[in-house]
Amino acid sequence: IRGYGGTRDPKLGPRWSARGADNIVYTAGGDGAVELPVGKYRVTVTHGIEHSIATEEIAVAEGKGAVLRATLKRELDTPGWTAAECHIHAEPSFDSSVSLPDRVTSLLAEDLGFAAAPDHNTVTDDGPAIAQLGAGGEVGSARGVEVTTEDPKWGHFNVWPYPEGAPIPPCAGQTPRTLFAAIRAAAPDAILQVNHPR
Repeated sequence: IRGYGGTRDPKLGPRWSARGADNIVYTAGGDGAVELPVGKYRVTVTHGIEHSIATEEIAVAEGKGAVLRATLKRELDTPGWTAAECHIHAEPSFDSSVSLPDRVTSLLAEDLGFAAAPDHNTVTDDGPAIAQLGAGGEVGSARGVEVTTEDPKWGHFNVWPYPEGAPIPPCAGQTPRTLFAAIRAAAPDAILQVNHPR
């Protein structure tokens, strides 16, 4: 949502909130309400790279709201394929303030069909948040962990799907060889993803 004609861009909330992050709003189902100051706004509606984009102008008057309806068309069909995100964080991670329901809402808004849920040295599962939003048929997920070394600091490694109840390998004093062996022992069938390889 961008202001124009002398109207400033709205500040709808902190950058980690799906209900309003600066001037962006995410919705799980494509509808919702936003409080805006009086003014003129240019609103762009998107739903991931496979859909068209709609841009509309609205005017919010004193004591009156404005209604925007947009229909996006699927522009690109990808049968047998899905868009995925395998390196995201939510509030279980020390470096994120995004709640799990807000993280899932952002996945739905961007039309991602799958996400791994690796947080730093914390096993995270988006499944309960997906169920809470009633989005089980729209997005799939895998429980994951981002094994993050601290002493010495030499790497971050996503591991997913991570078996329920499996311990997170200790990182201190490990070499890549010993850490990878411990990861394979805890999650022998998981994908071991090397993050930030440079």
